[in-house]
Amino acid sequence: MYSLRYLSLAQKDLMNIVNYISDTLKNPMAALDLVNVLDHSISRLTQFPFSCRVYQLDNYLEVEYRLLPVNYLVFYVSLIQRSL
Repeated sequence: MYSLRYLSLAQKDLMNIVNYISDTLKNPMAALDLVNVLDHSISRLTQFPFSCRVYQLDNYLEVEYRLLPVNYLVFYVSLIQRSL
C-alpha cells in the first residue's frame, strides 16, 4: 500500500468547500456526505495510484498529473514509478 499526502492548498480548498455547503447553503449533512465520498475515493489511491486517467494538457508538464472526478476534480501526482 502507498502513502497519501494532501498539500496545504488542497486541505484549504476542502475546508472552504465543506464550510460553504455547511454554512452558506445550510446543509451540514450534504457537507459530511461529500467529505465521506471524497475520503473513500481518495483513499483508494493508496492501493491503486494509477487507476485514474492522466490529465492531458497542450503544454508539457514535468510530472504526470492524474484526475479523479468525485463531485469535484481531484488532481494528484504519483511519486512512484509505474512498472510495465
